[in-house]
Amino acid sequence: MDPTGLLTLPREIRQQILFSTYAFPYIEELTWRSRIEEFEKLTRWVIALRNVHPTITEDIQHVAKEWRKQLQILTQEIIKRIEAEPRNSEHLLEAWKLEDAEKIEFGITPGPTKQSSMALPRIKPVKPPTTFLSLPLELRQNILLQSYKYKRPERDHENTIASLLLKYGNSASDVRSARFFFIRDRRRRRHDQGQERDLEFYRMDKWADRLIQVHEGLSEDMVFVQQKWREAFEKEIREISKWRKELSLKLKEKEREFGLRNRT
Repeated sequence: MDPTGLLTLPREIRQQILFSTYAFPYIEELTWRSRIEEFEKLTRWVIALRNVHPTITEDIQHVAKEWRKQLQILTQEIIKRIEAEPRNSEHLLEAWKLEDAEKIEFGITPGPTKQSSMALPRIKPVKPPTTFLSLPLELRQNILLQSYKYKRPERDHENTIASLLLKYGNSASDVRSARFFFIRDRRRRRHDQGQERDLEFYRMDKWADRLIQVHEGLSEDMVFVQQKWREAFEKEIREISKWRKELSLKLKEKEREFGLRNRT
């Protein structure tokens, strides 16, 4: 399975992550210029994101629209506050409407702006940006699964003495010798695989501990992830050892052929 990255995520999640790359700040005093500057910053940020990878161009277009909507919402809130304040003269409200940020287009280098100021209450911030811990459970665990690549189990050598004796031997003595070497090799391989398994599980545990140290909120995820790592390793051991079972069946058949094993 290929590692999970931004480009492989579902479109909705990818766009949400891109949206969260720009955080609208708390603004104690919002001026006409600071409002326009927000559009300028977003314009430059859109241009920068478009240059990251051509695949996300369509996502950026969608995200830019959402950013524009957010700024338009903030603008409307500001206008409502101005209307609610008797001390604000009508020309201030008209100036806000004439300076409507709709004139600015994302992705186009902004030009010079006018400067004026007007104190307003704090603007309600947007929701917190998406973080790793706020991702959906399955996606988060899948990313953690891809963070560790175990060393593949050593593949058994199929040209063993037992297999060669079965292939080229033509006597009961050869079959008996094949049985002896088959049992000996199987015991050795089980011992080696046991050590191999213990070492790999130790490495998995160390890596899991390191991830949990990054944030204790990953503890429950890592219980599931470690289990999946171990299952994948055990499955690979079984896969690469299938030939040994086939050799065992061939050996039994040869023993029956030479009368060394009952045919029942």
